[in-house]
Amino acid sequence: MPYSINRTFWEEVTKLHLIPNEYYDIAGFKKGGCSLRPLELAEVGNVDDRLFLHLQCHIGLDSLSWSRLGAHVTGIDFSSESIAFARSLARETGISARFICSDIYNAPKLITEQYDIIFTSYGSIRWLHDLDAWAKNAYDALHEDGFLYIVDTHPKLLKMTAIDTQDYLIRCKFNSSGGVPPEIGYSNDYAHKDIAIKFPRCIWHHDMEHIVNSIILAGFEIEFIHEHYYCEDYYLTTMKKNDQGWYCMIKDKEMLPLMFSIKACRK
Repeated sequence: MPYSINRTFWEEVTKLHLIPNEYYDIAGFKKGGCSLRPLELAEVGNVDDRLFLHLQCHIGLDSLSWSRLGAHVTGIDFSSESIAFARSLARETGISARFICSDIYNAPKLITEQYDIIFTSYGSIRWLHDLDAWAKNAYDALHEDGFLYIVDTHPKLLKMTAIDTQDYLIRCKFNSSGGVPPEIGYSNDYAHKDIAIKFPRCIWHHDMEHIVNSIILAGFEIEFIHEHYYCEDYYLTTMKKNDQGWYCMIKDKEMLPLMFSIKACRK
């Protein structure tokens, strides 16, 4: 049931994200813009001529941005609407990239090659019910000297949203072992915050211990874990946008980490 609920949710949300908005600057991208942020550009590093797999790529802006930087990109997402748009955008802009419609768990059946870099970002892992399988699939899809990079919302921030806002309906218990029943609820769209989404969605809440241990259990060696006191979106009423385009706390700026990034290498 969660899979079908979430797929319906994302098919509908994708249609909203194609309506002009600040979060996804499609028009700017078509003019040569880059959707990637300085953080991931710096932490991932040079991607020129690297085989690059983007998990949960959505409408393809980040995938195609990596391709513009020289990577040979494959993007994967379970939303047919997202993949259809990503493919059309690649054709329109003349950027070379491959897009596959599949969920993460079935990806090994469709992707047989190995990659130098696997990338996932911003709001991705809360849609995954089995982080151990996710990490193992990523490990198996990498060359021996490849690495996984993830940047995402910090679990501590997601806990705080339960107190501050009902927009994301984050009320489920956090755990370290997985398997917590998903939260099923409604929300406003993060790209169009004034638009209420009429379709429910299921999300899982993984604490930092579970995220890191899933990566280690898969066989990875952690190169770094960074905690950041800013994030990519407006989660709390006590946040404001800074000059770099990140959201941070108005007061007590280092009260809690808002985002994390991990680089993990295949041994």
